[in-house]
Amino acid sequence: MVNRDGLVLEGLHAGNHVRAAARFGIVCAANTLEDEFPAEVARRAREHLAEALATGVATTFEFEVASEAKSYELRMVAHGTNAVIAIVRDVTERRQADARIHQLAFYDTLTGLPNRQQMVRDLRRVLDAGQRDSRGVAVLYIDLDQFKRINDTLGHTIGDTLLKFVAKRLESGLRASDYLARADGKVIKVFRHDPKDAASLATNSVYSLFTDARGRVWIATDGGGLDLVMGSPRHPEAIHFRNLSHADGLSSDTVYGVLPDAAGRLWLSGNSGLTRYDPDSGDIKIFHKELGLQGEEFDSGAYFRAADGRICFGGPGGFNCFNPLRISEYRPAPPVVLTQLELLGGAVPTATPYALLNRIALEHNATVLSLDFAVLDFVAPQRNRLAYRMAGLSDSWIDLGNLQRVTLTNLEAGDHVLEVRAASADSGWST
Repeated sequence: MVNRDGLVLEGLHAGNHVRAAARFGIVCAANTLEDEFPAEVARRAREHLAEALATGVATTFEFEVASEAKSYELRMVAHGTNAVIAIVRDVTERRQADARIHQLAFYDTLTGLPNRQQMVRDLRRVLDAGQRDSRGVAVLYIDLDQFKRINDTLGHTIGDTLLKFVAKRLESGLRASDYLARADGKVIKVFRHDPKDAASLATNSVYSLFTDARGRVWIATDGGGLDLVMGSPRHPEAIHFRNLSHADGLSSDTVYGVLPDAAGRLWLSGNSGLTRYDPDSGDIKIFHKELGLQGEEFDSGAYFRAADGRICFGGPGGFNCFNPLRISEYRPAPPVVLTQLELLGGAVPTATPYALLNRIALEHNATVLSLDFAVLDFVAPQRNRLAYRMAGLSDSWIDLGNLQRVTLTNLEAGDHVLEVRAASADSGWST
C-alpha cells in the first residue's frame, strides 16, 4: 500500500501477484517509490498514483527491466482517499504472446518474410513517401514455375525446403534499401484499436475470447471492457465491434475471463469483483468481496465451467466456485434520505427534519447549495452509490459513486426539481 506522497505503508506477496511492488523490494514501511523503482518508472508511478486518487479508477502502465529481459505491469487501485494498493504483475509471457501473434499475422511462417498483409502496408508507406519526395518505386514479382510438380512428386517437405532456400538466396542479394516479401499464403485479417473509430477493437490487449451458444464471439480486454464481434467471418472487411465498459455499468474496464451460465448470462472476472451480464436484457449485476468473493482482484486464465453448471473464478485469495442459478436476485433498492443542508458552507436550520423536507425555498443570494444524502443500506456501505439529475442542469443522471454530497451553484430563478436515486452493492437503482 502506498500513500499519496509515494511512501510505502505496507507490502506483501500473494501468489503470482506482487502487491505493493514486493518484486522490487517494497516490503517494509518508509520506502518511497524512488527507492524501489528506476527513476523513469517511479515518475510514471507517481503520475498514476495521483490519477487513481483523483478519479477513484484503477490505473495501469507497463515497463521493462532490461537487465532481466522482463516486462511488468503496475496497477494502482485507490484505497480510500489517501492511499492506493499497488499491484505488480509479470506480463513477460503476455508480451511474448503478443509478439508471436504479430509474427503469425504479418510474417510468413515458412520463410520468415513479410506476408501479403505486411507487404501491402509497407508498400503503401513506400508509395506515399515516393509521391511526397517525387521518387519512383519499382516492384518486381517473382514466381517459381512448375513448383506444384515438386510438391506432387517429391513431397511438401522438399517443396518447403526449396522455398526457404530461394528466400535466403534472394535475401542475400538485397541492398539495404531493398525489400523482399512473400505474397503467397492465407491472408489473416488483423483487428486493432483505432482511437478515431468507436467501432474498432476497444484495446490491443486481449485476455480471452469466448463463443456463446448463439455463436457470438466476446472479447475480454485489458482496459477496454468487453467487446462483441459484429459481422460475418465471410466478410472480414465488414467486421466491427460493440463495446461494453465501466461507463455502461461493468465493475471495471479490465475483464480477464468470460463464462456462461445455464440462463445464457455472462459472468466476467476482473480487478473489481465479478460482473453478471445479460446480453438479451442488458441487465448488469456486480458482486464484491463483501458478498463472499475471495477478493476484488481475480487472475487472468483462472476460470472454469464444470460439467454440472458450476463456474469457478480464481484470484490471489483462492477460488470462488458456485452455481449461478442459485445466486439470489436483486434486493430492493435502498431508500435515500436528506441528512444535511448547507448554504454557502453553513448549515441551514429548519423546523422540519431534513429527511422529511420535500421543498426548499432559497433567497436570490443563495449561490452555493450543498445537500448531503444517506443511502440506507448497511451490508456494504462503501459500495452504495448515489446519482442525481436536475432538468436544465443535466438531463442525464450524474453518477457520484460512493460520494454523498450534491452541490448546486448559481441556480436560475424559478422552480427546480432535484432527483436523487441510490443503489447498493446488491440492487438496482431506486426509482
